[in-house]
Amino acid sequence: MAFLRPVVDARREKQRKGEEMDNDMLQWLMDSADQGQGKQHGKWGEDTTTTRKLARLQLVISFAAIHTTTLVTTHAVYSLAADKGLQAMLREEIQEVLEEHDGVFTTSALQAMKKTDSFLKETMRFHPLSQTSFSRKVLKPFVLSNGQVIPKGSIIEVPNYAVSRDPEVYSNPNMFDPLRFYNLRNEARGKGEMEQAATSQFVSVNKDFLTFGYGRHACPGRFFAANEIKMILAHLVMTYEMGLVEGETERYKDWDIVAGTIPDPTKDVMFRKL
Repeated sequence: MAFLRPVVDARREKQRKGEEMDNDMLQWLMDSADQGQGKQHGKWGEDTTTTRKLARLQLVISFAAIHTTTLVTTHAVYSLAADKGLQAMLREEIQEVLEEHDGVFTTSALQAMKKTDSFLKETMRFHPLSQTSFSRKVLKPFVLSNGQVIPKGSIIEVPNYAVSRDPEVYSNPNMFDPLRFYNLRNEARGKGEMEQAATSQFVSVNKDFLTFGYGRHACPGRFFAANEIKMILAHLVMTYEMGLVEGETERYKDWDIVAGTIPDPTKDVMFRKL
């Protein structure tokens, strides 16, 4: 609240002066809060209901954005550290793409890193952030197509992990294949199935890849996150050779905590500058 208060005050002043308002998450939340009713004023004289709500929402948004990106990136780094051949393959692709784009991480450059894209999608398939996805509370009863009634108050989810390891969905589902989606993408393109090819992109959501959610409420930040993670990994593989600590020969095993799958936070990765 202390951090946001002067920012909110400055924006309120801009609003009073009729100046053009900012177009970001904070402003959207402020506009939404202005539609509420009942204000309470605290020791600083501000609307504590609104300011407290804004602070809480900003913390939730930051947590959702930061820890998920961090987990995926760490999962990817652990896999890279255990496979120098994978590092070399991605390094070669990234170098070629950057040479074609004057060394700049443009949107088109990041989209052209198709092997890197496939590696990240396979990372999320094989190391899903959660065993389930699309958690919802039922506010009113509804009937499924098979006649089953879902009662009010129920919590429903979809089995993200089970789908990602289903042999009817993915061939050899228990094998980590960094080029799985790269090959699927090329196969679909070769058949002229462009829409099918698009579903193999990291940011694509469908009933067979549920980590980002599905439908109208699929993660809206996945495009930003994909670019962010690609740039982080590109910097790492272009700058360093990565490896596991002495004595370790296999990728570090994940921790399964409640419904989450997280990289073991007690492990170290060795970096040697190229």
